[in-house]
Amino acid sequence: MSRRAISFVEDWVRENINAQPYLDEEGRDTRPGIFAAECLAAAEAVGISKAEIEEEFDLEGTMAAAINEAADREVDRLVAKDMR
Repeated sequence: MSRRAISFVEDWVRENINAQPYLDEEGRDTRPGIFAAECLAAAEAVGISKAEIEEEFDLEGTMAAAINEAADREVDRLVAKDMR
């Protein structure tokens, strides 16, 4: 288990995937792949290899989940705002 890879990806997602529309249900959405590539490039820039990341994550799946979670948070925020 690579604690630094896990920590890096979790931090990267928290900093880079914010209010997003939900993923296209047809599976044509390219954002998970784009975010995965950006995350890998950032990881490699600080000395964390692609292999180390891939040992811990299905990175595109992680990004897809993060996108939908960000959409959920935005919906929740907007609902709470409207209820005030």
